Amino acid sequence: MNGYYEEPDYGNKNKDVGQTTFILGLLSLLFQTVLGGITIAAFVLGVLAVVKGSKLRKQGYSSSMLSAGYIMGLIGLILSSIVIALCLVLFGFAFMIPLFLLF
Repeated sequence: MNGYYEEPDYGNKNKDVGQTTFILGLLSLLFQTVLGGITIAAFVLGVLAVVKGSKLRKQGYSSSMLSAGYIMGLIGLILSSIVIALCLVLFGFAFMIPLFLLF
């Protein structure tokens, strides 16, 4: 029976190789900038986009969607990291001010 079955040809399987990276990077950037700063989700999606893009680049794939998704994920990751760092610094100052007033 194996001689009679042929795998259907769906065209080029590597055509949309960077689509997942593009979507993750776009969502990361949108969550950080447009949707009111959903920072934790933007950070996680940015990490996923950068990791997925790096793996595909190391495997030798190259497409415009892959590059765009990688760059958008990197920008979303950097912006969300800055916001998280600022929140932690301001949170620390908020708890340090009452301690300075006590002494």
